[in-house]
Amino acid sequence: MKKSLMFLSFIISLLLIVNSCNDEITSQDFDSIDKNELKVENGILVFNSSNSFFKTINEIANYSDAERKGWEESIGFLSQNRIISQIIEAEQEHIAPYMDLSDDELLDQENVPSKHSATFYKYLDYGVIKITDEGTENESWDYSVSNKMYTDFINIDGIFAIGDTLFQFNKDVVKIYPKSNTSNVDKLKMTNVSNEEISIIQLKTNFKSTRYFYDKDIAEADKKRISVEVYGDMLYFIESSKTLYYTYVVFIRCQEKKLFSWKDINTEFWINGKWDFRYGPLNNGWDASYNWHGNGCYCKRSVNPETGELINENSSFYVKVPEWEPWDFTPIPYFRNIYWYGLRYGGCCGLKAEIGFNF
Repeated sequence: MKKSLMFLSFIISLLLIVNSCNDEITSQDFDSIDKNELKVENGILVFNSSNSFFKTINEIANYSDAERKGWEESIGFLSQNRIISQIIEAEQEHIAPYMDLSDDELLDQENVPSKHSATFYKYLDYGVIKITDEGTENESWDYSVSNKMYTDFINIDGIFAIGDTLFQFNKDVVKIYPKSNTSNVDKLKMTNVSNEEISIIQLKTNFKSTRYFYDKDIAEADKKRISVEVYGDMLYFIESSKTLYYTYVVFIRCQEKKLFSWKDINTEFWINGKWDFRYGPLNNGWDASYNWHGNGCYCKRSVNPETGELINENSSFYVKVPEWEPWDFTPIPYFRNIYWYGLRYGGCCGLKAEIGFNF
């Protein structure tokens, strides 16, 4: 079990995969992913080994919604990432006839439309998504899974497998079932307390330190809003190559108040970020930044802190730190300061959600 827990930590730390808004997409060849290295059993994506797992998630890192759909359908799989895309598409179709109607005009309809689409309610009832701030002016929805970065490879139940180990991610825990197979899924799903076979680990959802951080901000006015979320994780050091691995990701979401709740609506927006990253006893490091302008409603960006560039072929980042020894934890590599903002049209002068902190 100790080995499984160490491997889980490795996986949790490394799972940041970019998902394009509307452009910056490189066409992918589905045949570049060796289907002999994975399979789908009972709706679960099963990787032969940790190597095939990381190789695959690196390959699909830049898939657009259309490319992801093509690849998943080619192997008979449905990820939560694609489920969310289906929900957003269904919600946009649902509100299309009512986009120009006020709340009063909606209530005057002979048949008042439901707040959400049938697809939305289907996955809400199943538990893939959750309603936040229900019954208030801020009512919206989001993923139920504790960390959005897992949705690229987990199925509707939050499950995937590597070798003979099953993993299930849900709202605030991860379950690990080694020496098992997909026929044991029901047992995994029904287990709520750790036992000799299955381990259950509580996951952190709100945290901020020099090595791990998460923060979120929302700006709202005139029934429009934009939110920014940023995750960062200093990972692990490989002594042989003097290499530090880390992850850094930002989410932007644009919504409008339609049919009495917040909906994801495509709009023009801007992303800007800057940071100061330091490592090693000589306190080496760099200042870098990232900015993007385009259209969309839900955007995920994984950024290389050294260059400020988006991820290209790999889903993790690393830096050579020859001055730093693994036993020398003074200072541990860290972000000295971080600042991000998302900007969209709305209000009197635009809506700006921003995150900034110093360590």
